[in-house]
Amino acid sequence: MRTRRIIFWCWLSLACPAYFWRWQGGGGRAAAAATSTSSSRQPPSQSQSPSQHTSNWAVIVSSSRYWFNYRHTINALSIYRLLRDLGGMDDDHIILMIADEYAVNARNPLSNQLLLSVTSSSPNRGDNYHHNHLGPLYNETTEIDYRGEDVTIEALVQVLIGQPNEAVGGPVLESNAHSNVLIYWTGHGGDGFFKFQDVQEIMASDWARVFQLLYHHGKYQNILFVADTCQAFTMGSSFSSFPMAAAVPNVTWIGSSLQGESSYAHHSDSTLGLAMIERYTYALTERFYALSSPPHSSSSSSFSSSSSSSSWADETLEQAMVQPFSYQTQRAHIGMNSTSPAASMLRVKDFFVNVQRRRRQTKKKQSSQNHNLSSQAASPTQAASPTEWRRRRSFSQPASTDMLLPYSHHGREGH
Repeated sequence: MRTRRIIFWCWLSLACPAYFWRWQGGGGRAAAAATSTSSSRQPPSQSQSPSQHTSNWAVIVSSSRYWFNYRHTINALSIYRLLRDLGGMDDDHIILMIADEYAVNARNPLSNQLLLSVTSSSPNRGDNYHHNHLGPLYNETTEIDYRGEDVTIEALVQVLIGQPNEAVGGPVLESNAHSNVLIYWTGHGGDGFFKFQDVQEIMASDWARVFQLLYHHGKYQNILFVADTCQAFTMGSSFSSFPMAAAVPNVTWIGSSLQGESSYAHHSDSTLGLAMIERYTYALTERFYALSSPPHSSSSSSFSSSSSSSSWADETLEQAMVQPFSYQTQRAHIGMNSTSPAASMLRVKDFFVNVQRRRRQTKKKQSSQNHNLSSQAASPTQAASPTEWRRRRSFSQPASTDMLLPYSHHGREGH
């Protein structure tokens, strides 16, 4: 493990020297690193209201390959659809990383589509909004930014710190000190480690140092890190340890299982013969869609809520993402912790809703008081955004032969 960590940090120093050496310039001490950055790049103080951020960004990662890990991609795509459908977030603020191409896998009976259930009668939950009304979770509108072998630890770190990879050519996080960032990942993990494609692992301590790097270069105001994997909560264990807690302020993390616990699948499909989605991601997205759907829809869902009439986005993170999900339904405990003193005030909309669009709509509403609506409709088209260069990465290529290879173990066993 020590050798792997040394290799990881040596790679970081070579791949991202502008970030790494500025961070290490003070001997690695947090105080020296903080003074090495300019005042314009300093993140807001911890006492700043969480509602004062100006943009929301999301990085969604499914790190597993091979056909039997289908459910991990469904997890990621469910969060992706949630951000677009309910949160109104644009693709230029979502970075989606999928480690395998299940839509064109020879075993998939529906070419170029991924569904929560292929067999219509499995599961039999007729009043379930999430299951019956979303349609394909992958289709021609899905924009995948990194896929297949491009999904690595190195690629994720470069995405987060905003360091473009010329070989891959994908987008990177363009956040700043006034941005809130949602990081969601799903795959195989264990006590303090997370796997990428069964050949790489990132340790909790190294993951915390990546967040320290983000903080000292003004890449966020608040971060919400959500992990749906076995022993997921242990990936945030280093955030709260001294002195790291002071070095990575305003980070909130939620894990679908505690140390020693597994994250279980919700249901399987008889046609595919696979588990389709994890319980936590399924229950979370189901709940959000149910709260946003018309009140006449009945519910036999696996969650309980005393505030079903309230907006899904106005609840606090604990109210929305922890409290509704019991051990009896999840077979694991949902963990939540934070280095932010304002964690209790953070709400779902602070990470899952397009605040950029909300601000634009507010400005447009104010402007309409002095301008005729018809003249606004005839206004010239806005210039293309800097991120419109990004190309759509779709499951359009034929499946590679390695998708059909039997599973082989590499390194430590994960769940």
